[in-house]
Amino acid sequence: MTVVIQEHPPLEGKAPETVSQASASAETLNEIRVPLGLEALEPSFSLADHLRSVDLDISFIHDVADIYLSPFSWSAQKKTITLLGPFMASTLAAYAAGAYALAPEPLRNKWDISDTLFNIGITFFVVGFAFAPMVLAPISETHGRYWTFVGSGVVFFLGTLGCALTENYVGMMVSRLITGNGAAVFATLTGGVVSDLYRKEDRNTPMALYSMTILVGASLGPLISGSVVDLLGWRWIFFIQLITIGITTVVLFFLFQETRSNVLLRRKCLMLNGTPIKSTTGAMITFAPATKECLDIEISMLWRGFAFPLRLLSKEPIVFCMSLWVSFAWAIMYMQFSSIGLVFRSVYGFDNAQVGAVYSATIVGSIVAIGISLLQEPAMKQVLPHKKPLSTPEQRLISPCIQSILLPIGLLWFFMTARPDISWISPCIALGSCSMGIFSIYLAVFNYLADTYHGYASSALAAQSLCRNILGGVFPLVTARMISSLTLKGTGGLLGGLGLLLTGIPWLLYIYGQRIRARSPFAKGME
Repeated sequence: MTVVIQEHPPLEGKAPETVSQASASAETLNEIRVPLGLEALEPSFSLADHLRSVDLDISFIHDVADIYLSPFSWSAQKKTITLLGPFMASTLAAYAAGAYALAPEPLRNKWDISDTLFNIGITFFVVGFAFAPMVLAPISETHGRYWTFVGSGVVFFLGTLGCALTENYVGMMVSRLITGNGAAVFATLTGGVVSDLYRKEDRNTPMALYSMTILVGASLGPLISGSVVDLLGWRWIFFIQLITIGITTVVLFFLFQETRSNVLLRRKCLMLNGTPIKSTTGAMITFAPATKECLDIEISMLWRGFAFPLRLLSKEPIVFCMSLWVSFAWAIMYMQFSSIGLVFRSVYGFDNAQVGAVYSATIVGSIVAIGISLLQEPAMKQVLPHKKPLSTPEQRLISPCIQSILLPIGLLWFFMTARPDISWISPCIALGSCSMGIFSIYLAVFNYLADTYHGYASSALAAQSLCRNILGGVFPLVTARMISSLTLKGTGGLLGGLGLLLTGIPWLLYIYGQRIRARSPFAKGME
């Protein structure tokens, strides 16, 4: 590591000097700038030893309470408390998407609109999900997660307040767009917080829990709102959310802590600079992060936040294939907000509360899926004892290769058995099968892209997030027309066939993924 000594202020045109170069004129210099890397956040780091390692002698150094430690080194209790707010928020973000879907009858009657116009409210919400993270992800990575999350909680609250109080259709659509922008951070960047806190070998369980909050939250929305609409009216769908979003934002404000290591390192340097340290030559020692950061938010930076993920999407076969796979799964999840109501009302004569209760099947499926994911690594050790766990990203795909087929099976099962002469229990079980498949796909895509692209992981994940949310927002608009044109059996055949075809993606990547990564300038193995 090179220590730079410079005059204060620096002489114009004079190049910085190292300690060894400037020993003869040390008395004339009054500032020594010492860069610190992320190793300065490790519990074993000693400031005195570090200064000696770069040939700096100090006569005395104050003992400074080291409150800035690497999030990897935090205790399990501190990590759990830190994740409490983001996990609550990601559940509510998914809840907000599905809760709206159970208010079609009162809102269609109130504003005299078609089913398609009503479902635009879901589409606008998902548009916020698609584009807000593209802007906020680089901001949170540079300036920190804390205020990004707290600020998003406020926007989420205000958008939901607009939904609850609006008197016209346009107001509802604008409010849904604002709500989606606020909720998007929690649904997308919470995974980044998990990555900040856990190394890749310890990440499977918290990442599985995060994925479960998304799928369970999406099912809880219709489950609860189905009864709320009948008992309290459609506005209470949003009033209940206002209460829970307010509580969650308060939890984030008081309990959530900054998890970005580069931000913590910057704060540690500022803290050290607040306690004067002098070398034996009398020069003042100051500290700065070893990696230069651009802290100004510029249009060019925001444009790169859009452009680079799109470049990965178009140039990287892994990003394209995984985005296509997860986009289909996400589209099916959002399609369920419309299809479940259409099928169970028309075929079985269910009311709002009964339709909402059907979503309990998707919750059960998600819970079973998380149990399978938690057993994945121990099972892999039993089946492949000779392989080092997670030695390559492709090992993440062993379980999804098998489990993801539950999505096309569930789709065929649901649409083929939704008939008056077959019990409603059969399509409910099929929905559970779909949820298990969707869960496995979502978790596999997130883990595989994170393990494969390392420093470019945020951009790769932003690309798949953009794709899946755009497609997810379109499907509710075409669900009713698809079912009426193709019939239930035709819809099931089409979607089930597409799902079965896409299930080949993890198999192809498991077999050829390492060769594809070897040709990529961005992807790296985990060897």
